[in-house]
Amino acid sequence: MAGYYGNDIAKAMQITRSLCGEQAQLRINDDGYENLVIVVNECELMRYPRSEEIWVRGGLERYVLGRLRESDMPVSRLIHVSDDPAYVRMTFLPGTMLDASEVRNLPPDIQVRIGEQIAKFAFALHSTFKPTEVRPLLRAAEGGTYTEYLRRVLVDRIDPNPAVDALAKEFYERWCQRKLGKGTVVHDDLHTGNLVFDATYNLVGVLDFGATCIGTPEQDLRQTYRLGPVVFEAAAATYERLSGVPFDRETAITWTVTQELGAYCREEDGVAHDRAQENLLFWFPDIFLAT
Repeated sequence: MAGYYGNDIAKAMQITRSLCGEQAQLRINDDGYENLVIVVNECELMRYPRSEEIWVRGGLERYVLGRLRESDMPVSRLIHVSDDPAYVRMTFLPGTMLDASEVRNLPPDIQVRIGEQIAKFAFALHSTFKPTEVRPLLRAAEGGTYTEYLRRVLVDRIDPNPAVDALAKEFYERWCQRKLGKGTVVHDDLHTGNLVFDATYNLVGVLDFGATCIGTPEQDLRQTYRLGPVVFEAAAATYERLSGVPFDRETAITWTVTQELGAYCREEDGVAHDRAQENLLFWFPDIFLAT
């Protein structure tokens, strides 16, 4: 039986030192829900899953990173994967994560460059994989579909602010009518917390392929809309140029706004709620300044 030491810092530290040497400089990140992360000498990291279920679910991410090991894409390189004890050893990507408000206040030319870089990464990823090769590694969704979740929090619930309630129900209807398009292997979590930039705003790292699934380009680039209209349009136009296929902007906008309304209306405090409130205030100031 494999050992899962994501909840045992002492044991994870012991394993890390046995692999990397007693003199290695270690930095612990114990904030993640799924993995304990130990950064080694600021150039490698060890990820220890907190349970067997998390380890099994991470099989697709390990497959994707393994396939990208020899690419020139800005992703962590797998060094070693161990089943017993369960851990992944990979390269560490130094840099800075930007928040949405910071990006919106950058000069327009830098915003354009950020949007272009995200789109170029997405297109490279989409061009690398076929849905048929990852489909066997996908796990069935648990606890109902995302549309059922949205119905619970946006339609079944009545928001005390009538304007918010009307907006929630409007976007739920838009969600149900969105165009799904052709299947593509997508990262599906390209928000700023998974994008690493250097000091001159070059994209030097894309993190966390744990949400990888089969979707659409609009699904993958939807979160650039959080970064403002300049970034979003640059990403959409760049993807169109690279792919030669029209990018459905309305579908991408509907996807991310509905997602944020869901996070806001489910009435759970936390990072997701706060982020959603900030973005909704940016998109709909007349409504959310009154809440």
